[in-house]
Amino acid sequence: MRRYNVLMLVITLALFFPVAAFANGVWQTVNHSADYVKTQSRNASTDLDSVYYNPAGTALMAEGLYFSFSDQFIYAPVSIDSPSLTRNSYKGFQMAYLFPDIFLDYTMKAGPGKFAWSFGILFVGGGGGGTYKKGLQLVDAGFYVLSGLINSYYTLIGVPAQLQLQPGAILTSKFVASVGMPAAQTNFAYSVLDDRLAFSIGYRFIYAFGSTDANFKQNGIPIAVGGDYHSTQKGTAHSIIFGISAKPIDALTLGFRAEYSTPLRMKTKAHDDWLVLLLDMSMKDGGVAHRQLPPMFGFGISYRVSGVQLSASSNVYLNQYAQWNGKEKNHVTGYDLSCGVDYTFAQVPINIGIGYTWNFMGSRASVRSQTNESLDHHDIGGGISYTFKNNLKLTVAYIFLYYVPLNVNKGYSMVNLPVNLFPGDFNKQAHQAGIGVEYKIL
Repeated sequence: MRRYNVLMLVITLALFFPVAAFANGVWQTVNHSADYVKTQSRNASTDLDSVYYNPAGTALMAEGLYFSFSDQFIYAPVSIDSPSLTRNSYKGFQMAYLFPDIFLDYTMKAGPGKFAWSFGILFVGGGGGGTYKKGLQLVDAGFYVLSGLINSYYTLIGVPAQLQLQPGAILTSKFVASVGMPAAQTNFAYSVLDDRLAFSIGYRFIYAFGSTDANFKQNGIPIAVGGDYHSTQKGTAHSIIFGISAKPIDALTLGFRAEYSTPLRMKTKAHDDWLVLLLDMSMKDGGVAHRQLPPMFGFGISYRVSGVQLSASSNVYLNQYAQWNGKEKNHVTGYDLSCGVDYTFAQVPINIGIGYTWNFMGSRASVRSQTNESLDHHDIGGGISYTFKNNLKLTVAYIFLYYVPLNVNKGYSMVNLPVNLFPGDFNKQAHQAGIGVEYKIL
């Protein structure tokens, strides 16, 4: 009978947390330069950030040695409006104060065309975290309702009755989580047809890391067994990158890139995982989280006339072909669409720009949760660049991100629980500031 109760608890929690393997909400990032923050449309770039956005375009740059560094600060306050036993709104924030990008490129004349070698260090995923100091309604109310089954589990593993959950106790939680995917990338590009067409191939090494701290209390007192969870996760992956860029006329640039990354399996080292392992087996000590970056394609076009540059870009993410331990079936193809315009003054070395992006994440209702909201969003921003006489360019820019509010509890299968957790309205906005310098060394 005890084993049956524990089995029912595991099955119930699997329905209760349908996407726990994505607890940190990891997706591929595309904000990799201050110039991106300025116009948000860089897939046809022939500036130094083309190392990421348009790697074949590095062979269309002027000959020379280039270096750039940029960083971004991202802050996103979160409010989850969802009634529970202790409050009607759960507040937290997601933040990344260190999101650096370093690019280096050397372009030279080689035979009938130009050869370019480039290198980059960047965060291709994650880069921030989530903090919920007063917990999540999904956990607080869920553990309260399931306290009887949890005590059956405690009894099975030998926890004394005095250390088990007390009948009617108010359960609360606290979560702090972060995930980062720093990567090193290199590209080789070559131009042909009098620099009208270029091709590239590149390689990227990804080192992923993450950490989670979760505390559970009953009536304000820490739960003795499983109440102080801490884990770290690590894993590596490799990417291959192909690119094509063309300049049919001097004013028009086209860019295309395709990326494929190998499966990313992050192995977990955990402490006091007795409760958390019931929510997600990948979070137990020795567990594995599957976080492969999906295959993707990027397209871009830019047109410059009389100091004005118009640009448009799109990235397409084949989520359904990623290896996410079966969770990819709850996704469809995601994409983003962006447009930007910038203007360079004739009399002063200043460029100003604005941009807009629509992001469709491709997540079905069944894959969303309070710990993996995966919200679609609108981004609008702008910025300014100043070029000094010594070939140094400074850029500062800002984006406001508006996430479309959504009931992230909608996909939960709750019919077998004596509590109604609907709705779970997830409200989020974000502020993203970027600063970068680009320098032509030779």
